[in-house]
Amino acid sequence: MKYLLAGCLAFLAFFTLQNTPARADNDKLDFSLVNKTGYGIDEVYVAPHSSDTWSDNLISKPLENGETLDISFNEGVKAAKWDIKIVWVDEGAPVVWKDCKLSEISKFILHYNRDTAETQ
Repeated sequence: MKYLLAGCLAFLAFFTLQNTPARADNDKLDFSLVNKTGYGIDEVYVAPHSSDTWSDNLISKPLENGETLDISFNEGVKAAKWDIKIVWVDEGAPVVWKDCKLSEISKFILHYNRDTAETQ
């Protein structure tokens, strides 16, 4: 299943959900998103930090606490920093992790404190 990153005319990116480990090499942006927030996630979006629009929702069923989602980008997609937005299953306010350097990681673990609204 592929997803088109909407909005930015400067580039087109397709995200592919996989069951295989992400990151074939250091130049790719592929990563595994791990939900360690303590809450179920209903929607996941990714966008370059400078973009005003988000990708399509990258999941078709909730990502429960402790579960992992592998996300791949087509070759040639580049941005130095990315933002990741999630929408909770229980309808809490959406949360954004900003300025993520996806080219430097293979696993992105989401931590969130609802009392302080702090992301890690």
